[in-house]
Amino acid sequence: MIPLLLETGQQDKYDHIIIVDVSIDTQIRRVMQRDDSSEAHARQILKSQADREQRLAIADSVIDNSGSIEALQPQVQAIHQLLLQRSGSATG
Repeated sequence: MIPLLLETGQQDKYDHIIIVDVSIDTQIRRVMQRDDSSEAHARQILKSQADREQRLAIADSVIDNSGSIEALQPQVQAIHQLLLQRSGSATG
């Protein structure tokens, strides 16, 4: 995982970019909870990073992280199978 992939211009080094996406409101709420910080502080952190549209624009695959942990598993499995097929592997 490279949190600042786009900001550091490294996106062209990779064959397949997977973005874990969530709404901006959810990002702000999660940063506030994680850091025990204010909304203004959370917005400042997000402002220093590539915005959601920029990240989605470079994505080859997107994982929607707005639901439960259980909702992530089928998304990850689908991307895993796609990558296995591309690599020529039969199973993972």
